Amino acid sequence: MTKPPLTQGKLLRLIASVSVLWCGYLSAATFATKTYLITITERCKEGAVGCDRVDYLGINRKNNESIRLRGKVLMSVCNDGVTPCHFQGYLFKNWGVTYRLILQGDSWLDIQQGSKVLLHEEGEWTP
Repeated sequence: MTKPPLTQGKLLRLIASVSVLWCGYLSAATFATKTYLITITERCKEGAVGCDRVDYLGINRKNNESIRLRGKVLMSVCNDGVTPCHFQGYLFKNWGVTYRLILQGDSWLDIQQGSKVLLHEEGEWTP
């Protein structure tokens, strides 16, 4: 028994279904500071709490140098000391340098090496 041919309509429905499923795994936003333009992409299912597959693409506005990092969502912990409660921002690490994108009230980017603050800049999310 042969399978019926894949018509253009069936192919388009298949592509649309895969696109809808894939979009549930990706969520991107852009954060702009005086020095950096940062694109954050969450690569977890929509509604996932505490995503640990977050991509950071930072472009220095002064010299156009870029850096790609993989990190995670920062969550505060509930009173039970275990359950993630409130979204705080994002955390990325690279060779002893920690990048924090904090989103509580005002939003800002902190870059630290150990206890030394390399950069602290407020910014805004852009559509």
